[in-house]
Amino acid sequence: MINQVILIGRLTKDVEVQKTNSGKSVASFSLAVDSYYGNGQKTCSFIPCTAWGVVAENLSRFCRKGSQIAIEGRLQQRSYQGKDGNRYVVEVVCTTIEFLERRSGDSKGSTYENMEGVPAQAADDFSEDTLGLDNDTNDLPF
Repeated sequence: MINQVILIGRLTKDVEVQKTNSGKSVASFSLAVDSYYGNGQKTCSFIPCTAWGVVAENLSRFCRKGSQIAIEGRLQQRSYQGKDGNRYVVEVVCTTIEFLERRSGDSKGSTYENMEGVPAQAADDFSEDTLGLDNDTNDLPF
């Protein structure tokens, strides 16, 4: 069976990281994703998502409401006891998040794409200079 989701959208609010009883970081957020019908009509879906560990910490640190991101993960259904009985939630559990925009007001020109495995405190050390990026597209093999 295959359970894989890839979405590009914008954060609907600032991401807040919480800690579990065991100390693991978790962030729950909603992603606004545009959809288009065959007749050109556009609609927006609000997809609940969850990120864990360093992925959650980096998302909270580098993205704000309105930031465009790409997520990859899997669908998960869970239930919990609400005031009026059992509630069921279907959400995307993110395994990878790519930041598709630079941080606003970033004077160093740092890029924060593909930062899912980088500890939050090390992320400021990454810039186009330290990554060896020279923005020369002539070296690309395609």
